[in-house]
Amino acid sequence: MREKSNNYVDITDVDADTVRRLLLCVYSDSLEDLDWESACNLYAAADKCDVNSLKYKCALYLKQNLQVSNCCSVLEMADRHQDADMKRTVQDFMAVLEDDFLFSDDWIELEKNIPKLATETLRSILLNKRRV
Repeated sequence: MREKSNNYVDITDVDADTVRRLLLCVYSDSLEDLDWESACNLYAAADKCDVNSLKYKCALYLKQNLQVSNCCSVLEMADRHQDADMKRTVQDFMAVLEDDFLFSDDWIELEKNIPKLATETLRSILLNKRRV
């Protein structure tokens, strides 16, 4: 492992502020004021670095701040990071929205780029409606 022999870890796909926040949380269990962008970045970095407590806190923030305008991006993020709980939360949120999200540019992009996830989500929404 190159990191061990060089005594450092080269993280090229995470910005400096996200690394600073990640380290602050790891060493002091402190999480500075989150905004949407930093929560998304920290969630991805925490998943990459296997910092589950931080990933959980960021996921909680994202779930509590779901909106029509961001639900597709959170769904895609949950799928990319194999977070079944967050995916289920977003799909349940979308079920409550009825079809408000279906005509959004984000949903159309999701259908085009990740059709399997779009199909899975629609199936989940339909099954959810049958249970009600």
